[in-house]
Parts: sequence; structure tokens; C-alpha cells
Amino acid sequence: MAFSSTKNTTRFVGGSDNAPGLVTQLAAQLVTHLAARSDAAPTTVTPAENRRDLAGTGGDRPMTKPETELTIREFRSGDESAFRRLNEEWIVRHFALEPKDESALADPQRSILDAGGRIFLAARHGEAVGCCALLAMGPGEFELAKMAVTESCQGAGIGRRLLDYAIAAARASGATRLYLETNRKLGAAIRLYESAGFRHIPPERVVASPYTRSNVSIELYL
Repeated sequence: MAFSSTKNTTRFVGGSDNAPGLVTQLAAQLVTHLAARSDAAPTTVTPAENRRDLAGTGGDRPMTKPETELTIREFRSGDESAFRRLNEEWIVRHFALEPKDESALADPQRSILDAGGRIFLAARHGEAVGCCALLAMGPGEFELAKMAVTESCQGAGIGRRLLDYAIAAARASGATRLYLETNRKLGAAIRLYESAGFRHIPPERVVASPYTRSNVSIELYL
């Protein structure tokens, strides 16, 4: 039995089990074969392969800064000014502050938290860049309101993460329904809510709103 060696392959070509010179011949050919293989170029990993699935999502991209640096937390003392700033930005840009806005933004502790609601803030590098609130409506129901992302951070997925966080918090608390009012002018926001499962309430079930800007009512059963 002996080896026949080429550039990239090695194979047996036959022989006898009692041929005394075959061991030496086999060893010499094996050394030649290994030396030939060592001349091949080493395997390399391309940059795309090296970063594959870094985000753990099955994609080919690393996590973006908004994904890695964003934190979402409960409202705490001292957040009042950020909560007001974030909401005033979008309300004044598209509409006008109304009495109901002033009541909620002037004292969120009393108007929202003490009434059984919750407020969440999204922060990057310690700065609040987004917020939303769950307003207690009744047993098992919250109104999702006062959702905002500062203009310079829009388009980075922060609104989606805030929305998902609020929905999860409501579900964990035992809530069975979320209610939301908005305006058809805010098409991107409406599409976001619809993608999360919110459905439009039939006209016969729509209740009067304290906001003049409200002309869309949607809900999500949890």
C-alpha cells in the first residue's frame, strides 16, 4: 500500500502489507503532501462575514448607536421639564397647546402618576429624547398618550421602542386594552400604531375627546 500525492489530494494506490520499504516511502510522500498543502493561501474572513449578526437579528449589520445607547426608564422627580419640553415640541409644531395639555404638563405627578398612570422616558447619553405615558382610564384600560420623540432623533427607531415598552408594561400590569387619540395629519405616527396592532374604532363607538385636534381614535386589545 502507498500514497500517491498531487498538489491538493492524497490517495492510496495499492501495495502489500508485508513490503518492508513501504513505511519509509509512505512517510516521505506524506511529508511532501503536507508541504504542498502548506503553500495554499490561508482562509480569510471578509469584513461582511466578520460583522454578520452582531446585532443578534440575523442581519449583516452591527448595532447602530441609537440601539446600543438608548435606555427607557420610569419617570422620576426632576423629569418634569423634559416631559414638558418633549411634548411642547411636537404639539406647538403641528397644533397648539390646549387646556388638557397644560394640565398634564404642568404637574405630571398629580395629573398622571397620582391618578394611577405611568410615564416612560427614553434617554441617550443622559438626555431625555423621547417619552410616552399610560393614563389610567378604568379597570384594565389605559390611554396611551403624550408620546413624543425630539425632532433630531426621529427616524432612529426610538418611537417604536417606546411604544413596545409601553405596551409591554401595560400588559404586565394586567391591562386588557389600550386606547389612543391622534390626528390624521400625523400619518407616520398612525402607521407606527397600526404596525403594533392598533385598530381604528368604528364611528359609533368613538367618544368625545377633550382635545380639538383629535380626529382619529384607535385601540389595541392586549
